[in-house]
Amino acid sequence: MTTAILRIDRAAFGDEWMMDHQTFREALQATQRARIFASHIDGELSGFVVAGITDSYGFIQRLAVHPNFQRRGEASSLVQNSLAWIHSRGCRSTVVNTEVSNAAALSIYKDNGFVPLDYNLSVMERQLSV
Repeated sequence: MTTAILRIDRAAFGDEWMMDHQTFREALQATQRARIFASHIDGELSGFVVAGITDSYGFIQRLAVHPNFQRRGEASSLVQNSLAWIHSRGCRSTVVNTEVSNAAALSIYKDNGFVPLDYNLSVMERQLSV
């Protein structure tokens, strides 16, 4: 199933932002507990979400729907399933992050009750010599 999930991730995010086997394992290990929710259309894997829990905090770590199946409510359904699981484990809040330019993701999260947080974070970069 991992290979199919990574194919969807690549189709949804492209080569620059896609996960590979290692980063997928890291996403699953980033929290104390993690669960993958998958959606299917006509027997074909159409999308997935990786949800995690650490202490009493929930996290949506990765959400992807194959472009052939986008705009059908799959992402929202995946978010709702992951939120139900997180809530059932006693968490009172869930955090997600996404690119500020990702209007589709921002809309899905806002439609599912997420609100922006003001952490006053700066994104910084340092070039490393190769």
